[in-house]
Amino acid sequence: MSAVRSLRKITAVKPLALLATLALGGLPAAAEPMITGFTFTGASVPEGQGGPDTSWMVEAWPVDAPNKPTMPYPAWVFSGSSSTPDNVPAPWYPGPPTGSFNPRASGGRWIGLNENDATSVLPDSLGPTVGSYHTVYSTTFVSSEAGTAFLWLKAAADNAVTFFVNGSVTGLDTNYPTITGGSQLGSREQGLATLKRISGYVPVLAGTNTLYAVVEDRFGSTNTYAFTGVIVVPEPSTYAYAGMAACGLAFVGLKKRRGRKHAA
Repeated sequence: MSAVRSLRKITAVKPLALLATLALGGLPAAAEPMITGFTFTGASVPEGQGGPDTSWMVEAWPVDAPNKPTMPYPAWVFSGSSSTPDNVPAPWYPGPPTGSFNPRASGGRWIGLNENDATSVLPDSLGPTVGSYHTVYSTTFVSSEAGTAFLWLKAAADNAVTFFVNGSVTGLDTNYPTITGGSQLGSREQGLATLKRISGYVPVLAGTNTLYAVVEDRFGSTNTYAFTGVIVVPEPSTYAYAGMAACGLAFVGLKKRRGRKHAA
């Protein structure tokens, strides 16, 4: 019986010990803030339907765009589903929906500026002088406490995207609005056919934080409009790392307390 009890103790402790090892060996010593509230682009609209995204907002257009709406306003989720991409530009759904890095199979949805409309924001006549322009999207997430958090997501944009945590939208009187005073997450990524992994440690506030996506679009060689949009897929690791650190450190504390009790 004693051998059985010993075996049970070993098998019960090993997973927790491994968790503690992962937390202490691969992460900062202190428990990280717990992040919640991240949502895929388009998650608020049923598959196959279009509509306003209740979680992602449009913050800024280029200044030369005519007929700009009042901002911020909800980004538009294009009506195409992963299997039937109606009203979604063909380059945004390349090939069959296989592979987690294919936008067509990611679970996220492309969002843009207008109602099921991936057409011109700037007149073609501005192509030779402007060359490219920015639009800015935003969403929010919640941190359990102030500190440094690891965020991990996958994204694609037409044509490129840079993410920032917190800060302010500036450059509204230009064709290149951007974010100042925040922290850049990862590096600028370009390309729309494959989701790119973007991750890093960034400072966060206790409570609500803002994630901004600064999307760059450019005119083609003939000054024809290039579609603009973005798709963002938060990775589960954003939450798992923080939880792993908290659980692992809690176990270490429990083990120490038990050791003191037996020593007494």
